[in-house]
Amino acid sequence: MGSDSAYYVEESPQHKVYVEAFWIDKTEVTNQQYNECVGAGACAASGCADDERFNDLTQPVVCVSWHDATRYAAWVGGRLPTEAEWEKAARGTDGRQYPWGEEFDSRRANTWEGGALRSTPVGEYSPQGDSPYGAADMAGNVWEWTSSLHKGYPYNADDGREDPDAAGFRVVRGGSFLLNQKAAYCPARRPAGPQARDNSVGFRVGVSALAPE
Repeated sequence: MGSDSAYYVEESPQHKVYVEAFWIDKTEVTNQQYNECVGAGACAASGCADDERFNDLTQPVVCVSWHDATRYAAWVGGRLPTEAEWEKAARGTDGRQYPWGEEFDSRRANTWEGGALRSTPVGEYSPQGDSPYGAADMAGNVWEWTSSLHKGYPYNADDGREDPDAAGFRVVRGGSFLLNQKAAYCPARRPAGPQARDNSVGFRVGVSALAPE
């Protein structure tokens, strides 16, 4: 996790982290999926629900806060992934820089280099941009909320950063259509206020794997 040749100091040092088995969505949560939660009265409407640049049913839902994302995840029976889980899902176990390998390729991710300048339908860069586990859009498209508070490395799940009730900035991962490859490589991480509702931030859902009986 992390990188010793990081673009930003907050992404270093590189270190090993063990995570229990988990599942994670193949794609970011779409507007169509999120709207079902809104219709059920369990979620607040996206702040971009009326913005035609971002409200196509196949695009990732954006303009949702960390609290909005947490409520949706609970509604579907899951949770937000920790940032360690997110990086594992994006990077695999070999320490690669991008979900598909070591070198950036604008044909594999929706970033500034590609010129879309808005989010694209989830999975549009699949399978060529998929992670080793088959997760799509882990680089670019929209930043993704994680459950984790933004703290320094090394990552330690027991140091309070996974407290859902603690105040502070949460970690977003993955980069977005607004930023270049430096934000889309697997170790990239940024802080975001949990109340923020940004048009370049969405999320996907994770869930702990059940232990065999």
